[in-house]
Amino acid sequence: MGNIRHSFNTSNQETTFSQMPYRLLYSSYSKYEQDWESYPHTHYFSELFYVLNGCGSFIVEEESFPIRKQNLIIINPSIRHTEVSDKNSPLEYIVLGVEGLNFLIYNDKEYLNIQCEDFSENLDFYFHTILREMDEQKESYETICQNLLEALIIQLSRHTGSPVEMLPSSKRLPANAVTQSASSILTSEKTSLLTHLRS
Repeated sequence: MGNIRHSFNTSNQETTFSQMPYRLLYSSYSKYEQDWESYPHTHYFSELFYVLNGCGSFIVEEESFPIRKQNLIIINPSIRHTEVSDKNSPLEYIVLGVEGLNFLIYNDKEYLNIQCEDFSENLDFYFHTILREMDEQKESYETICQNLLEALIIQLSRHTGSPVEMLPSSKRLPANAVTQSASSILTSEKTSLLTHLRS
């Protein structure tokens, strides 16, 4: 058969096309170059921490575990965490900050640590595209980033078997504050990745 068509079930259209109440606050790129240290900290929002290269360890509350290329760590709101890079194989990673989102994790922990070899092509696409869109800020980039985030969250929920709970926001930032925050995070040093991605 030379033609295959898939249609949406019209009875599900309200949920299919609704926007989720969680929202992307920022994307950031970092590479450890022994010029800064990370300290344990918390956020009122969730973070998705995706390792592009290198290795090290991640500390969540009192727990520490190794991380390496293609690890994804999901941290729920208000959970103390930090990363420590191996000096010989420096960590390089992208982080997405997401307001109004909480993963319901089966083992009652407040984080997920996923090794994603079988899923890394998808993650690379989502994380790099969001980062690039927020850096370039072309027309309608906010819509692109939010839609990519929603697709990413749905795929992560499927992949991990962890449903997502929508949280009421404890604070709301105005849209221009999100843009300013993203711009300030992307320093010239950190945009070297973007140059690599464009080539």
